[in-house]
Amino acid sequence: KDEVAAISFYKKLTDANLAGQQYLNIYQYLAEYYSKNKDEANLTALLEKGKTLYPADDYWTEFELDRISKSGDKTALIAKYEELMKKYPEKYTYPYNLSVEMYNDLYTGDDRPANPGAVKNKLTETLKFAIPLDKGIDAKMLMTRHLYNAAYDLQDSSKKIKGTKPADIKLRNDLKAMVVKKIDECIPYAEGVIAYYAAQPTLKP
Repeated sequence: KDEVAAISFYKKLTDANLAGQQYLNIYQYLAEYYSKNKDEANLTALLEKGKTLYPADDYWTEFELDRISKSGDKTALIAKYEELMKKYPEKYTYPYNLSVEMYNDLYTGDDRPANPGAVKNKLTETLKFAIPLDKGIDAKMLMTRHLYNAAYDLQDSSKKIKGTKPADIKLRNDLKAMVVKKIDECIPYAEGVIAYYAAQPTLKP
């Protein structure tokens, strides 16, 4: 239970650049230790070494994402996800998790983005990237929820226009048309979700 002594011996092993699978947990333990103790210099060096010695292990990427997420810097987190999407275009988790971040910003938090229209478009495109990579239904389900909520927002905006001037009437009708278009876009994804669940022999409650 002498963590300081344990760390000193672990560091001797990582300083020797031992790279067998049996040593991976030592690098991971040190990463957690340095992070907990806010030792940025040692942590940065260790993360670089870990990525070099164990490039196929997702731990290092997930660790970095978690650090950025905990920092509260949404811009940096989105930039990191986009970087990983370009680097690993075959991996589903990065576009999907980025989509979840944007969805939550748009529809679940009190602090909504200043440019919701741009974020909605970006979310749609990101989900279109994630859906073909998804072996399940989560991405298609999220797209269904996103497009339905986007249609609801348009409908809500339409209802708020109470004026009777020609410009008001035109804007209200334009928004109603956009609602229909958004629902038409949503329906195929919703039908795909229904088909997926209908084909399951058993379902969790």
